[in-house]
Amino acid sequence: MKTRKLIICCLLCLFIGFKGYAQQDNVSYYKAPLSNDSLKIKKNNWLYNLSTGGNLGLQFGTYTYIEVSPHVAYHFNEWVSAGVGLSYSFLNFDRGSHHIVGGSVFSEFYFLKYLALHAEYMILNYDDFFTNQPIDSKRLTSNNLLLGGGFYQRINASYAIYFMAFYNITDQPEKNFLISPVFKMGVSFWPKYL
Repeated sequence: MKTRKLIICCLLCLFIGFKGYAQQDNVSYYKAPLSNDSLKIKKNNWLYNLSTGGNLGLQFGTYTYIEVSPHVAYHFNEWVSAGVGLSYSFLNFDRGSHHIVGGSVFSEFYFLKYLALHAEYMILNYDDFFTNQPIDSKRLTSNNLLLGGGFYQRINASYAIYFMAFYNITDQPEKNFLISPVFKMGVSFWPKYL
């Protein structure tokens, strides 16, 4: 037993004295020149101010709801942006399945690094499933002016997340699909940093 401990101690002392040279290798890296495509982006500075993102909504069960809402925004500076968006929703419940399509224009004002005010005009086209008409009833168009704000946080130079609540100024329950308050959660990313 004593001999075993003595051998282990001698081996440890022997190996502790050696230096490790693995982290001291001098390696030179080749830096590739900029390609023509990346030079085009550098010449067009407005591309640096574009962000894209959107919302995704999913709900399953006796009532199925699927929403996809992409958007593109131009950031004039770090405080103000404006953009356009599309919206598609699929609903399936006891009265049948329905498709809702639309588009929007919006503007956002950012302050205090993580808060945002938001104004959005959205047009939606959908089946008239509020009344007890047959499934093949007419399609309605609703105009919605949404005002609100919420939490907008840049995670890093490439991504941001947001949680917002809106009030529908043009809220008409007999003609509108969006009933106040409206909540949105989503992500934006800046392709220039990817």
